[in-house]
Amino acid sequence: MKRRTVLTGGAGLAGGALLSSTAVTELDAMAGQHARLPSTRALAPLRGLADEPLRSVDLSRHIAEPVLLERVELLQIRPREILIVGHSRDGVQAIVPANARLGDDLSMFTQRVLPFFLARDQRDIELTIAACHRAHYKLAGLSFWNAVGHLDMLALEMLGQVAQRSVAELLGGRRRDDVSVYLSSRERSTTPEQEIDEFMLPRLASSGAVACKLGIGGRMSRNEDAAPGRSEALVTRARRVLGDDIDICVDANGSYDGPAAVEVGRMLERHGVWFFEEPCPFEEFDLALAVSQRLAVKVAGGEQDHSAAKWRWMIENRAVDIVQPDLFYAGGFLRSLRVARLAEQHGLEVIPHAPRAHAATATLLQFVALLERPGRHHEFSARAITASAAYDYEPQLRVAGGRIPIPGGAGFGIHYDLADLRRRSTPIPVESRTRQDDE
Repeated sequence: MKRRTVLTGGAGLAGGALLSSTAVTELDAMAGQHARLPSTRALAPLRGLADEPLRSVDLSRHIAEPVLLERVELLQIRPREILIVGHSRDGVQAIVPANARLGDDLSMFTQRVLPFFLARDQRDIELTIAACHRAHYKLAGLSFWNAVGHLDMLALEMLGQVAQRSVAELLGGRRRDDVSVYLSSRERSTTPEQEIDEFMLPRLASSGAVACKLGIGGRMSRNEDAAPGRSEALVTRARRVLGDDIDICVDANGSYDGPAAVEVGRMLERHGVWFFEEPCPFEEFDLALAVSQRLAVKVAGGEQDHSAAKWRWMIENRAVDIVQPDLFYAGGFLRSLRVARLAEQHGLEVIPHAPRAHAATATLLQFVALLERPGRHHEFSARAITASAAYDYEPQLRVAGGRIPIPGGAGFGIHYDLADLRRRSTPIPVESRTRQDDE
């Protein structure tokens, strides 16, 4: 049961009073005039980023000696596909795949963030991240944290290779051996018949998956549908064709204001939809709370978020029912794990944002292996189900019986033929400037 009360601070921090949600705002005021920012901490001592732990895990217990990152290579495998290769001073290699965004932010990666990681002990990754953030706090948006996130992953892969342990084992222990997936489609140019009958249904059947996600709305579209009536027709057809045994969730990508989000949410409830992702523009997290309080369908969100303070607010106030950090955008595996631990303490489900199907899926699998309260299914690209080309790594991450086995072995459990990749790739120059504070 969702809470139906919020805490307002109309008389200042010491004067908060419990009011019903409808007393705070009505639906006709939700678009542009949101509920006052509630806070479950209004009467508690003020806290902020200063209480964020700099060391949430002890990475030295498995590795006695420092592991120093000496240099990094970037290999362009295909358009918008980059591999990051790290070399330690002792000759250990670590390889992690970049997401598509990193290619747009290479100067941030090489000029601002990488200098803070070079020649530092990778066991102190959280201290390094804190120092980098302190130096560049004015730049700390998604591009900055995405760059940090990749170097966090590289550090964990390198430490796993040194210790010959999986990332899950390094960070506390593996709780499961495989992960149930939902097939994710971000397509909005299709008709309901094309999307459900021709695209999603055969992929569900061939993979054995029992859950899927569909794109509704128009993506940050101010209540406009991708095509008139498409969203409701899509959800209606999905339930009719896929049946009651398939978990259906939808992603609006911030398409609606408050009243429209509630109206769409009611439609989703009638069709038994599992969760409603990003009903409102992602920066409007107080509006997400107002919408969530009025719906029985679970509201999910957080894929764009990287602020520790905002994450705490969203979780402690239960602005969403399902927490969705992106392991790269949020600043890496360790920062995302802090978010997940806080969410679990508050009884929320954790389902990371991961709309991909290449080797980066291995980071999701190791993450879910650690969770105490993961969601029942996790994201995997539906388009990859019928992809015939082999990837550049082993083991191939394939869905069978609706599940993906979590790779064993060191680090994230993915192995590359680096010599072959070098022959088939284009090196991207990496010229890091001297470490310095932001102006």
